[in-house]
Amino acid sequence: VTKDVPPYAVVGGIPAKVIKYRFSESEICQLLELKWWNYHYKDFVGMDLNFSGAQLCDYFGQQLLKLKPYTPEKIHLS
Repeated sequence: VTKDVPPYAVVGGIPAKVIKYRFSESEICQLLELKWWNYHYKDFVGMDLNFSGAQLCDYFGQQLLKLKPYTPEKIHLS
């Protein structure tokens, strides 16, 4: 893959093409708005990995209200 891929797209082939999306368009919009990647992965330990897209959006929406965004410790190299 030599170019950007749309969020939550499954791509394959030569050249790479979008095969399908993991979530519906509205679920993708919700997940992008939630910015769940700004939180520590440990905050989501125990999450059901079999959630549907709607359940995942609901889960993240509820959990993120209780959490602070993750700010990793800065390491200075000199």
